[in-house]
Amino acid sequence: MSELLDDLIAEGMFPHVVSGYRVTTDGFGAETQGASFEVPAYVFGAARKVRSHGVTVDSSVTAVIGGFFGLTEQEIYFLPSGFVPNSPRALAVATHTDDEDGPSHPHHQTIYF
Repeated sequence: MSELLDDLIAEGMFPHVVSGYRVTTDGFGAETQGASFEVPAYVFGAARKVRSHGVTVDSSVTAVIGGFFGLTEQEIYFLPSGFVPNSPRALAVATHTDDEDGPSHPHHQTIYF
């Protein structure tokens, strides 16, 4: 699957870059900035309802990430210019796997904002 994703990235199927940083906590429980990242993505506006921690919420922007990077709702994200808001909190992150390989072989993620 990674060769297919590499080909799709090379062909421009993921024309955007979503950047951000991991959020960690210090010894007192306060959030601190962790490692930064940039991932290839296809970002588009689409109104939809998604499940987040057992609650249905409204999402207005979706980012399909070209690969599996272990992203979660806790990261701080920065969307490409032209998307409002530019730095939304993720409502939900879906990890996609191949049916034949099972859940231990994720190949891409979708983030709902």
